[in-house]
Amino acid sequence: MITFSSQVEQINKFLDDFIVQTKAICIILITKDGQLITNRGDVSFINTTALAALVAGSFAATKEVAFLLGEQEFSILLQQGEKRHVHISLLGSIAMMVVVFENLGSVGKVRFYAKSVSRKVTNSLIKEGKKEEERVKIELSDFKEYATNLIDTIFSDSDSNFTPDGQKKKEE
Repeated sequence: MITFSSQVEQINKFLDDFIVQTKAICIILITKDGQLITNRGDVSFINTTALAALVAGSFAATKEVAFLLGEQEFSILLQQGEKRHVHISLLGSIAMMVVVFENLGSVGKVRFYAKSVSRKVTNSLIKEGKKEEERVKIELSDFKEYATNLIDTIFSDSDSNFTPDGQKKKEE
């Protein structure tokens, strides 16, 4: 997954709004393989790199539990602590959103707003991913044309500026 600064800025706005609406402590957005994309809120007490890796591993294990129960996967995990709680949701096949919050009574609000912000973030990631894919296809197309023309120039009998051993012919 490739993220761009404009993409992250837009996603950060969605996540900032989410924190205001739910009074969450922080939100961490990671790839499914545990790479940090962005985070918002107070993450001063968290090693975000370690958390990202552990959450990805946890979701992988939970996916196996889902298979055992006849499900494709579980899209939401909720872990309840004494003081802090974690709501983890899948964002399609792209990423995961980790929300840390304190008021267990607000779990319904967290789930409600998580669903909404998940759609927005997923759409942003997919839209930018398609733009990148299109850019790569265009560059690949241009490269193919360039390579074909170069090969034609090198191997054409009448117009070749190169000797059979690949050296450039001296101008006469």
